[in-house]
Amino acid sequence: MKADFLPFLKCPKTNEHLKLTVETNKQVEVLIGKVNSSKFEYPIEDGVVNFIDPDNAYIQQEMMHNISDMELLKQKLSKEELDKYLKDQALGLDPPNYYDDYTRSTMDEIMGGLNLHNASVLEIGGSSGRDLMKYFGKANNTCVEMDINPHLGLVSEIIMNHHQVYYERVRADMNQLPFQDNQFDVVFGSATFHHIDDPTNCFKDIYRILKPGGAFYCLNERVLSSMAPEQKEVIAQEMEFSHEHAFFYSEWTAFLKNAGFSVQRVRPQYFTYEKLIERVYGNQKPQSMLGKLRYNYYKFMGSSSLNTDNPMLKVIQKLEDAYFANVPFNALCKKGK
Repeated sequence: MKADFLPFLKCPKTNEHLKLTVETNKQVEVLIGKVNSSKFEYPIEDGVVNFIDPDNAYIQQEMMHNISDMELLKQKLSKEELDKYLKDQALGLDPPNYYDDYTRSTMDEIMGGLNLHNASVLEIGGSSGRDLMKYFGKANNTCVEMDINPHLGLVSEIIMNHHQVYYERVRADMNQLPFQDNQFDVVFGSATFHHIDDPTNCFKDIYRILKPGGAFYCLNERVLSSMAPEQKEVIAQEMEFSHEHAFFYSEWTAFLKNAGFSVQRVRPQYFTYEKLIERVYGNQKPQSMLGKLRYNYYKFMGSSSLNTDNPMLKVIQKLEDAYFANVPFNALCKKGK
C-alpha cells in the first residue's frame, strides 16, 4: 500500500477516516504497518491492507476454499511445480476450460474496449488482479484489487513483477466496502456477486463509492431459468461447500435498479445466436415447439443490447427468465451525475 492511497479508505465499522502507521517500507510502498480508526485497527502485510473480520463466519468459510486448495497443491506439487502453477494462474497462462474461455472473451470485449486513462478503477472479487492489470494497468490509472483471498499478496506480487506495474490490494468483505464516497470512475466484478444472498446492499455500496457519472460493470453472473428447475438442486448442492446463488435476469436487473443505477444490459458478441445454438443443441436442429421458440429467440436477441427502460421490458424479461439461462448476466450500470 502506498501512503497516497489512504484518502480512498475508511473504517468499514465506524465510517471514520483512517490513520497510517508504517513499520517497514520499500521506497514509497508500505510493506508492513497498520491503518486504524478510533476503535479498530487493520494490519498491512506484504503491502496488502486487511479489513477481514476474523469473527465473520461467512467470510471465514469462503476463505477456507482458498486455504484448502493451496494446502492440497503443496502436498501434490514440488516447490518448482507450485511456483510454476501459481505463475501460470496469476498471468492467465493456464489452459482455459469452457467457462474461462467465455469469461475471458466477455472481459476482452467489454473491458478491453474502455481505454481508460488517469482513472480510478476497482475490481471486486478478481482473486489476483490479473484482469485489472490486463485492461487498466498501464495508462496512469489508480487500480485497486479487492478480494478475500488470503493469498492475494503472493499472486499479486507475481503479476506486478512480471508486468512492471503497481496496484493497490485490499482484503475486505464486499458487504462492507472500506472506501470513501465518490472515489472510483469504474467498478467491475466478474462472476462475483452471486456469492451474496441479496446483492442489493452491495450494489448500493458500489453506487456510493462511484463518482457521479461513474460506471459499474456487473459481468458473468449466473442465471436461473424457470424452464430448468434442476438448476436449483445443483446450486443447493454447491451451497454445501460455498455460498453459491443464482437469480433470474429480472432479479439481477431489479437488484441494480433498486440500488439507484440506470441499467443497460450488454450481450457480448461471443454469445451470437450461432454459438448459443451450438452450445445448447450441438449439431441437432431443434424439433420441438419449445426448441424452435428458443432458437428464434436467440436469433432475435442474442447479440443486441437492451436498455431496461424499454417499454417491452416486462414481456422480454418473462421470456428471458424462462429461456435465457444459458447466457450469464452482463450489464453496464451508470450512476447519475
